[in-house]
Amino acid sequence: MTTGEAIIQALQAYKVKQQRSGDYRCNSPLRPGSNSLAFTLKIAPDGESGAYHDHVSGESGSLYDLAKLLGIETPTTRRRKVEETKRTYSGLADYAQAHGAPARFL
Repeated sequence: MTTGEAIIQALQAYKVKQQRSGDYRCNSPLRPGSNSLAFTLKIAPDGESGAYHDHVSGESGSLYDLAKLLGIETPTTRRRKVEETKRTYSGLADYAQAHGAPARFL
C-alpha cells in the first residue's frame, strides 16, 4: 500500500471525495468538528508524493507531512553503503600511471 492509499483510507472518516485524478477534498482531519470540505489533497500517480492544504486554517505541507500528522508510516530511504573510492598515490608518477599517462610526460 502506498502512502497516498493509506492516507485516503484514513480520510474516509472525514468524507473524502475524489474531485479528479489525484485530487481529493474532505473535512479537515486536523480541525475537530470540521465540516466545510475545505481540506484539499493532491496525490501524484506514484502514490508517494503530493501535498495538502487546509483552506480554513491555511496549514499546508507535503504528503509525508500529512502522513506524520495522521500517524501513518512512510517508507524510509535506506542508503546503501558506498565503497570507498579514494585512493592514495605515492607520488606524481604513481598518479600518472593510474590514469594511463606515461611518466615521461610529467
